[in-house]
Amino acid sequence: ADNVGDNVGDVCGMGADLFESYVESIIATMTLAVVVTAMGIVADSQTAWLIPMLIGAGGLVASVIGCFLVRVGEKVEMSALLGALRRGTLGASILTAVFAFLVIYFLGASIGLFWAVLGGLVAGVLMGESTNYFTSYAFKPTP
Repeated sequence: ADNVGDNVGDVCGMGADLFESYVESIIATMTLAVVVTAMGIVADSQTAWLIPMLIGAGGLVASVIGCFLVRVGEKVEMSALLGALRRGTLGASILTAVFAFLVIYFLGASIGLFWAVLGGLVAGVLMGESTNYFTSYAFKPTP
């Protein structure tokens, strides 16, 4: 019972931490949008704060779709499991990038915003891949 309680607490804590980080990043980008509008850098304040909301919403939808891409059979090897996780991560990242490009293009924002989003997505995928490399028994660094 103690082990179950520890696992539930750890999972809930991790979920709460991820949600907090997600919400904080959205609020931070919206705050920056208000600041750049007040400074006269951006003319349309509504578009400036709407872009992070739409990209975040698109990322959430892409993540749900990515979850459906993580499929394996009954008895599988570790490499098949890792491949399924990679497929879900890459699928969600590609869908998010496409959605972000469409939002930025149709709202008439600078293409530099898209490159920033794409850089963040690539960094996230690289972090996941490096974690896999350094923790998996299939690769040299892990004995």
